[in-house]
Amino acid sequence: MKKRTRFRLKNDLAVPFRIAIFICLICAAVSYWLFHQSFFRALSKMGEEPIATITFKYKTAERKFLERVVWDRLRQNSPVYNGDTIHTADLSEATVWFVDGTTLDLAENTMAQIFLHGDGLLATDLEKGSLTVDSAEESKGVILTSQKVQVSVQAGSSLSATKSEENSVTLSLKKGTAEFENGESVAAGESVVVADGIRSKPALTVLSPLPNEKFLYYDEEPLAVDFSWAMNLQDIGLRLQISQDKNFKHLVQNIDASGLDKLSVKLSRGVYYWRISETEKKGQKETGLFTGKFQIIQSLKPELIVPVNDFTYTYRRQTPSVRFIWRESEAATAYNFVVSKNPDMSSPVIEKRSSSPSIIISTLGKGTWYYQVTPYYVVNRTGLANPSQVGSFKIEQRGELLTPLLVAPVNGAFINKTRKSETLSWRMDEEFVTYNVVVSANKNLTSPVISRETIENYISLSQDELKKLKDGEYFWAVTQTDSEGNVSPRSEVYSFYAATGEIEQRTVFPPDNYKIWQPLLGDIRFTWKSNLNLTQYFQISSDKDFTDIKFEAESTGSSYYGTHLDYGEYYWRITTKDENFKMATPAKKLSVVDELYAPAVEFPSTAKKAVVRPEEPCQFSWKDSEGADYYRIRLYRSGSSEVIYDENFITDTTAEVDVKDFEEGRYRWEIQAFTSETELTSRRSSQLAGTDFTLRKIRPIVLASPKNGAVIGGWEAIENPPVLQWNSREPYVSAQVVLTKKSGLEAEEKVYIKNNFSQQLPSLSSGIYEWTVMASSLDEFDISAMNKYSFTVEEIPPFPVPEKARTEKTSYFNGSYLRKTPYIVFAWDKVPRAQGYVIEIMDKKNKTVFREIIDDAEAKSYKYENLVNLSKGDFTWKVRGVVLTDDKKEILIDGIPAVNKFTIDYAINSAGGKRKKKGELYAQ
Repeated sequence: MKKRTRFRLKNDLAVPFRIAIFICLICAAVSYWLFHQSFFRALSKMGEEPIATITFKYKTAERKFLERVVWDRLRQNSPVYNGDTIHTADLSEATVWFVDGTTLDLAENTMAQIFLHGDGLLATDLEKGSLTVDSAEESKGVILTSQKVQVSVQAGSSLSATKSEENSVTLSLKKGTAEFENGESVAAGESVVVADGIRSKPALTVLSPLPNEKFLYYDEEPLAVDFSWAMNLQDIGLRLQISQDKNFKHLVQNIDASGLDKLSVKLSRGVYYWRISETEKKGQKETGLFTGKFQIIQSLKPELIVPVNDFTYTYRRQTPSVRFIWRESEAATAYNFVVSKNPDMSSPVIEKRSSSPSIIISTLGKGTWYYQVTPYYVVNRTGLANPSQVGSFKIEQRGELLTPLLVAPVNGAFINKTRKSETLSWRMDEEFVTYNVVVSANKNLTSPVISRETIENYISLSQDELKKLKDGEYFWAVTQTDSEGNVSPRSEVYSFYAATGEIEQRTVFPPDNYKIWQPLLGDIRFTWKSNLNLTQYFQISSDKDFTDIKFEAESTGSSYYGTHLDYGEYYWRITTKDENFKMATPAKKLSVVDELYAPAVEFPSTAKKAVVRPEEPCQFSWKDSEGADYYRIRLYRSGSSEVIYDENFITDTTAEVDVKDFEEGRYRWEIQAFTSETELTSRRSSQLAGTDFTLRKIRPIVLASPKNGAVIGGWEAIENPPVLQWNSREPYVSAQVVLTKKSGLEAEEKVYIKNNFSQQLPSLSSGIYEWTVMASSLDEFDISAMNKYSFTVEEIPPFPVPEKARTEKTSYFNGSYLRKTPYIVFAWDKVPRAQGYVIEIMDKKNKTVFREIIDDAEAKSYKYENLVNLSKGDFTWKVRGVVLTDDKKEILIDGIPAVNKFTIDYAINSAGGKRKKKGELYAQ
């Protein structure tokens, strides 16, 4: 194991070591000061007067001197010299303030060089980005150059310029006049695009807002920003889009501006990017025409904070120092502070400019004074605007020293002697010199245990002084003395209790806002905790301030029970009373409540029978009792007190009861509501609600035959159809038998009305059948069968193809044949067990032109005489054996058809194939 060693510095090296550290610290401080001086000296020129100052928002700006190649990062209000180049980065803005009042606003990602000519004329060269020149009325104007474009901005004019990445320059004149080198002027509100030395008007001239314009407003509601433009092209659609990001990913507004030349949009404070795009008629493509950026600055009125309205200051000989504080207004660079004797501020006695939202005035004498603060804005050359409300205060002169006002500890408070210190404090007076503090165990302050003089408005009792105090009550007071030796009246005598440890007196149960059921109030135990050795009182009052005490009891323990109160809301607390001391716990609310309302029985009832079908429960229902958490229901036989059903903790207003073992007859059911005991409420119940009712058990019809899922042979269903049979323990007048064919040919539903218990069915085709019986009892209750039965009739194989199917004599029928024999005979051999035949004729498009059912089991031919339905051409005919239903409407057993062809051929008559009279053939 390694042995731990500890290094100790020898005493003879300690002093040199500390001296070396001290010298190093001094050197570091000197080096930092020299660096600071050298760095900020680079921001100014020796022996040259600046022509402007620069301020910026959102990050910073850079400046390069004319004779240097190094960029310097600028501070606020840095000087700008002749020939300096200013550059703003992404999300940065800067304003250059010239001596003559002219301003130059540079947008983000902008570079411009600034000059002052010998004749006092200002000039700027825009290398990239956007800027706005606002020439002062007293100036000589500004020369703006960019990309071989030179514009003279006259005094009192405002011009915006933007240089695009394609080196085109867009100029927009907001107000005043501007001229090109050739003397051509630009009108106010006009825009000009210069590209490759060629001037042209843009397709769209935006009149408002101007590039990088700032809107300053003073209301709490959003600002209505006006957009207006002039179109140099006709019949194009426009769309205005506004976003708070330059990439327009999250649009604030997306407006179809087609056919408009102006509109207004309400926007909140912030920086916004906007663009107006040309939209093609089909609406599938947008082409950008104009983009811009503006800022909305919301600056609310300054809110006066100190002094509060109508506050009174007092003094005896020395006027008070009044500190004025107000809430700042955004974008304000300074404030004009005015004090007046009149509320209309017409007679100012003090008027000062302040750069911070506070000021101290010590020269005001007695009287009523009014003050107002007006912000000063450099934005848009606004100046003083948006003044605050007028505040007022009073200054009164008194004749004598004021009585000191004690602050802490409050009268009757406890002091913990185990703390490191305790503070006695009072309100400070302006003209005091010293204070004298006395602490005594006697109310008349004789035999003080502490007497101290101080120049502060407090004293601190040390831990040793606190330990010297015995547990008990002490009294203290303060007097003050001025510079002339005058002593003020003694303050009010306050008392405090010195105790070892923290004072604990708090109530435990019941908690605040507790609700208790009145029958349980006498059993509830009110509990609290206290370490005071003083008499305590348990109090209950009808009001929170305990002006109407309903119950009070002295207690030496930490609990009380056996209280009786009427219904209502009360407050309870524990209070400790002494001659000079009173300490009460915070009041806790206690509500004494009545029992719950009994639930209202809904079903079943005396008027509503409980009708129950087999295997189904009986549903009991009732109306909700307000405040109930759960319910309990009980069932009895009518006239009996024996409970036959009991269910508790039902949280819904319905309950399903299984009555399959109950006999029909008269019963009684009862219901009661309950609340659960929680942290804020005791348990509670309602009165019983109940009713008698009749239980009627329905005995539905029972289906008997054929059994569910029975299978019946196909020929048996035709030759010996089944009989539907059912049973019923309930008498009925008539029953409705429903037979539904679910599958197979010609599925359908048949209904039979019966007054007995069976139904003979007709011959049935193959398929799946479903049947049931519906009926009502003599007392009109539904006793229909509870389910449906189904049976299957097996499919019979189709009859074979009739043999020797043919047309007699020939299958080719020409004109000469038809003139002698105007009919066609179809013949075939008999099909065993077939009870009929179906014959069909189809044309060459397979369209059926004839179909006939022959209801003759012995038929072996058919004579077709209606030749008028046939035309010249080839035909197909079919014949098959079948078995039909009794009504001849349905085929029970089908057959495989025999298929043959025949041809009709004849010459067209002189009428062009048209028949001359009805019944005449085409060939006649």
